[in-house]
Amino acid sequence: MSVILRTVKLLQTPANTWAAQTCRCLAAERPKYVSVTLDPDFEGSVAVVKLQKKPVNTFCSNHLREVTKTITDLEKDERVRAMIFTSAFPGVFSAGLDIMSMYQKTYDEIYEFWYDIQDMIISNLSTNLISISAINGHCVASGCTIPFGSDYRIMAENKRIGLNEANLGMPIPFYLQTMMENLIGVRRTEELCQRGQLLESDQALKEGLVDEVVPLDQVMTVAKKEVAKWLEVPDIGRARVKAGIRENDLEVFRKDRDKDATLFARLNSSPEVQAILETTLKNLKKQKK
Repeated sequence: MSVILRTVKLLQTPANTWAAQTCRCLAAERPKYVSVTLDPDFEGSVAVVKLQKKPVNTFCSNHLREVTKTITDLEKDERVRAMIFTSAFPGVFSAGLDIMSMYQKTYDEIYEFWYDIQDMIISNLSTNLISISAINGHCVASGCTIPFGSDYRIMAENKRIGLNEANLGMPIPFYLQTMMENLIGVRRTEELCQRGQLLESDQALKEGLVDEVVPLDQVMTVAKKEVAKWLEVPDIGRARVKAGIRENDLEVFRKDRDKDATLFARLNSSPEVQAILETTLKNLKKQKK
């Protein structure tokens, strides 16, 4: 969330038939914060989805809605079997939520904002498409929603990943906690989340939070090699297995949407959290000077 502050601190080939086109369903209305390219190496069956909201891919409602729409549109394209998510800004994959989407906002505005987050999380978790995250930078707080929901995660070395909301007095959405538990277990998730601790790439690999760690300039190359392996498996079988394994979590997520959004809106519209957001914004402004 206000992990922007921490992240900032941490911190063509010639056009041809396939590469020159973006997904047909996005052509009429070009997204602002997401770009989609059908990879020519796979004859259009793999979509490279780049997050491109300057400066560090913080999620506002429009960004979240674009990601959700992108997933939905790619599912409708009969050519596409897989997505590779990455960032247009090497060094930072995503710094979490956009503070301005919560600062000085009403309860109702924050509630609606959280529904947009839920839509994106559920769309990513429930898609039948192969989903690979090419994490080419720091990935913190709600910026982890896409990688944690992906089928496979490749991360650049010497970066950080994790849920550090507790350091800022904010709750971690149970969606994210559950997804992290699925990767590294309940006990370790509890420890890391309570302490607001981020993991270095190598440690994240050791603990199972990511599947591979490679040099920054090799992240996309390795992601393409990995997606090629997944494409060897018939979609009908693979997708059924994926849906079955994720069914229970998705059922809970959908059932508890209102409860979750109500809690998030109540806490983040409170004077205490609003004061934290204000302090964080002031610190960010000082850093820019």
